[in-house]
Amino acid sequence: MAFEKKRRSQSDRPNKSENLNEIRVSDDELEEAAAVSNPYYARVAGIYSAVRYALLIFLIAFLVAAAISSPESISYDNLMFLMKDLGSVAEASGGNFETITYNPDTTLSFAGFRKNLAVATSAGLRIYEGDGSLLFEGKDKFSKPLIETSNRYLLVYDFGGNSYALYNSFARIYTEKLDYEITGADISDSGMFAVVTKTKEYNSAVLLYTKNCNLKNRYLSEDRVIDVSINDSGSRVCILTFDAENASFITKIKISKPGDDAPITTLELQDIFPLACEFTSDGNLTVFCDKALYFYDSNGNLIGSFTLGGKPEAARLCEEGTVISLPKNAVTTGSNVTVLDSRGNIIYSGEISGKTSIVDYKNGYLFSLSGNILTRTDVKTSENISKEVSGSGKTMVVYSENDIMICSASCAEYYDFED
Repeated sequence: MAFEKKRRSQSDRPNKSENLNEIRVSDDELEEAAAVSNPYYARVAGIYSAVRYALLIFLIAFLVAAAISSPESISYDNLMFLMKDLGSVAEASGGNFETITYNPDTTLSFAGFRKNLAVATSAGLRIYEGDGSLLFEGKDKFSKPLIETSNRYLLVYDFGGNSYALYNSFARIYTEKLDYEITGADISDSGMFAVVTKTKEYNSAVLLYTKNCNLKNRYLSEDRVIDVSINDSGSRVCILTFDAENASFITKIKISKPGDDAPITTLELQDIFPLACEFTSDGNLTVFCDKALYFYDSNGNLIGSFTLGGKPEAARLCEEGTVISLPKNAVTTGSNVTVLDSRGNIIYSGEISGKTSIVDYKNGYLFSLSGNILTRTDVKTSENISKEVSGSGKTMVVYSENDIMICSASCAEYYDFED
């Protein structure tokens, strides 16, 4: 359909002499005139005006009350925390990946942080975008740094040291130096985080903090804490400990609701040594021990188990489930790799040639590194795609079913399975 602009007729065009003698009327005069001629408009305008001033007065009163009641919260650090977090959704890389090089170091620790790569060394923390651009460089120095990440924040702690720091993609948000050494930590998507240490009176202490970095709980124990995990919503925390009695191990699984003094439940496993625990994205809990995997709901009810039958070559507790690689047998070189969901159901089991060193699972795909061969397996169809890896990888970072980084001592090499 043709489109035409409407043309003014000669009679529609303004007269120049009229324009020269045009009388300009202000908006206030127009409103006053409209109010006189239209009582309904005057009533509605009055209501809107009253509401506007009432909201303004309420805002001023709220700000004054907040400043009086919590003056300690008005600080440069808190304002920086607020401003830096406003763009957290936009901080992720645009998804362009390349191989990233960095200075070799014996204390390297790696983690995927959104679509970025976090690299911590004794010299400090660096966060790279997927294309290798340096996004942030922190100056906190840790002798043996380890990294825990959530979808918003990144926690770096000094294993065996006594300090830790919390970051987003642009700044350090919080740091603390404890009295005793740190042996573990975890951070949740809710922003809540936990640090494992000890006290003068107790062998172990788990310090649980809110998303505002305020101490919420201090869990003290005579047992040794092996691991701690917080679920995504921050409504459950699991503390995994062990104790030795009469030459046998006792594993204890304590599940608590943050803020409560008493745990929801405490479970005990006899003659079993604990290795790790992790909440999955659906809220279930996986406990990894030397003889078996145990699966619980958020209240500690057992919903599944898986007997290992050997010492694992590699294992990965993921948000979507668990991957376990076991040697095929004592004679034949090869691995049996099993993927289990959050309830302990087997969703894939297959063989991989060679000894498996790293495994992971994401979006229905199993990833395994055996020697210098990186393999992606579709757990539904068992279809395999393999790529040759240059160098020896220490860590695998899986961003998606197509985008993988293999991190070594001097670089993080990118592999694209979409090609």
